Amino acid sequence: MDVPPYYVMKRPGNKNIKTVSAIVLAAGQSKRMGKAKQLLPFGEGTILETVINSLAESKVYEIILVLGYRGEEIRESLSYTPAKTVINPSYQEGMSSSIICGINAVDENADAVMIVLGDQPLLGTDVIDRLMREYRDGDKGIVVPLYKKRRGNPVIFDIKYKDKLSALHGDIGGREIVASDREDVLEVNIESEAVICDIDEEGEYLRQLSRRYRK
Repeated sequence: MDVPPYYVMKRPGNKNIKTVSAIVLAAGQSKRMGKAKQLLPFGEGTILETVINSLAESKVYEIILVLGYRGEEIRESLSYTPAKTVINPSYQEGMSSSIICGINAVDENADAVMIVLGDQPLLGTDVIDRLMREYRDGDKGIVVPLYKKRRGNPVIFDIKYKDKLSALHGDIGGREIVASDREDVLEVNIESEAVICDIDEEGEYLRQLSRRYRK
């Protein structure tokens, strides 16, 4: 695990405020894109840098970045990152293997984890902080964003779900936990389409670039 010298955990002044660690999943091979989408230009940096910067400007407790395919190259490309970086040697086994890598790197004082996709560059700090606020103010262990009744990402899991997250398999992420623990799920309506927009193909990349430069 690589911990940069400028890595800082944001400890709330009030010890009663729950802390949320962000786990950024960026280990995939980008097969549909045909190139490493983590390195594609977006805004003033790359897609991955844009996601990390939004998290850094938010109130997350810490950022864990999980890399895999071309991991060392991607890590070296990050000119500045406030994240702890973990390389997932089993990235070909799917998203769940990266979640497990991230969970194992989370600080012991974290109350929850936020699973963030590394290819959602339109995700804003306002949405990230809104989801954390809903988790802190509510009594549910899972917080899921909704856009026009569609579930999206990122998703917050209370740390009590650590064992279930660590037991996941394949490429389905935490969806099976959300499905099996429905009574502990809080759905939060979000006005931003960003929660359902990730980048898997060239056309979607160009569309999101266009939206970025129209702002």
